[in-house]
Amino acid sequence: MPFIQPAVVQEMAAHLGDCDAVVPENGGRLQYLHAFYSQSCLPRAEALLEQGSTSLRALLSQCEVTQLDEDIFRHLPNATQSFLDLDTTEEYRPALDDPSP
Repeated sequence: MPFIQPAVVQEMAAHLGDCDAVVPENGGRLQYLHAFYSQSCLPRAEALLEQGSTSLRALLSQCEVTQLDEDIFRHLPNATQSFLDLDTTEEYRPALDDPSP
């Protein structure tokens, strides 16, 4: 996610509270890597790892989660760029010229 927009992070931070995690949605999918996780998630994550699970879905199933619908970001310029996930150099190079998803 090389094009994270500060305004998106600020919008997410505005929803921090008594929850364990703040997870945005984009394109109808939860963005588990583009999320805030409180320290209270750590013991649960460690327990899952000890069981051999690396699933963030499994972690979130044990947490109080605030899900942010993608509509909450629509007013922010270039917000969808924050969620652009690039996994290879071949994906990254063209995105530098046109980062719009």
